[in-house]
Amino acid sequence: MNKLLSTTLLSFVLSINLFGFETNYKHKGFGSLVVTKSKFTEADIAKYAISTIMSQPTKIISVKKKGTLFLVSYTRRNDGEYFSYRVKIDGNKVIWASIDGRWRDRSYDDTIIFKEIGGKIMIHQIYTDGSDNIKYFTK
Repeated sequence: MNKLLSTTLLSFVLSINLFGFETNYKHKGFGSLVVTKSKFTEADIAKYAISTIMSQPTKIISVKKKGTLFLVSYTRRNDGEYFSYRVKIDGNKVIWASIDGRWRDRSYDDTIIFKEIGGKIMIHQIYTDGSDNIKYFTK
């Protein structure tokens, strides 16, 4: 086997999208595999998504996990009004609802997706008219 092919076989990087997170697998010779895991949790993504959708700072938002859902809430500083939402993560999509309202998952609702890029989470809100809002968050 030539040296170039041998080096190629022994050293490769495979990038896959796992649960919406960019995950890198680095092969280092026979028998060893190093996994680089995201530093962001689904709770982080739920918080950042509501922050983006509602234009509120992340520092006032709290998140609690309830089964497969996330309960996200905040008190708006300028008037003291309390808001709460339900959030679920489906692949790289964020689906949300007010605490007692309908899920925003119909064709006439905005689409919210996320992706980890260079140590940041990008929340991409795509409005039904095709315009969008993109925010980046670090932990």
